[in-house]
Amino acid sequence: MKILIFENQVQDNLDVFNDVNFLDFDNRLRFEWITKSQDFNNYDALDNFDVVFVDIDLSTKSEKDGYGVIEEFLNDYDYDRLVVMTGHNVKDELASRGWENLKVLNKPIILDELKSIIESFEPE
Repeated sequence: MKILIFENQVQDNLDVFNDVNFLDFDNRLRFEWITKSQDFNNYDALDNFDVVFVDIDLSTKSEKDGYGVIEEFLNDYDYDRLVVMTGHNVKDELASRGWENLKVLNKPIILDELKSIIESFEPE
């Protein structure tokens, strides 16, 4: 399974993704980390990923925050492969944008919650 992660604080989250990969997925997961929105210019390449995690608070060095990345994503894709990562309560903001059905992974990330979300994307 190939996973794309838009996250500026890679070091803060790398261990939990690597741990869940090792402990629960026999190292079958492949991660690609994007730290700034402008580092990912080809949204057509999203077809290559099974799931996309987007941190709402991308770096100030990023041209777009997580909401901007999600808007780009939703121009051509639907919700079924997208997960919002956040350390804040964003439910109201997501709902105001019509995105209340997006999956949300709260930070700090808990291993079992990450495992459960990734499992929900595995083919049956």
